[in-house]
Amino acid sequence: MFDKFTSDLYVGDYTDGKRVGHGRMFFADKQEIYDGDWSNDRRQGEGVILNSLGEIYSGDYRQDHMEGKQTYKKTISPQETASIFQSMK
Repeated sequence: MFDKFTSDLYVGDYTDGKRVGHGRMFFADKQEIYDGDWSNDRRQGEGVILNSLGEIYSGDYRQDHMEGKQTYKKTISPQETASIFQSMK
């Protein structure tokens, strides 16, 4: 598998010190990556999740929570998943 990353990391737009617009967040505690829209420092709008199993889901977020149903997209290989997560170290 891969070594887990140990701290959160956000790459994206900021306004007044808050996450806004489009960005990517690496959540250490969940070992997942969110790539999507942000508003007022919260996930808001369309987004995609990649989890540590390589499963990719998309859905709509409101107030930092998935709203409605999430749609399974695909599962990527363990090697590709490890490569993505290793790049966060």
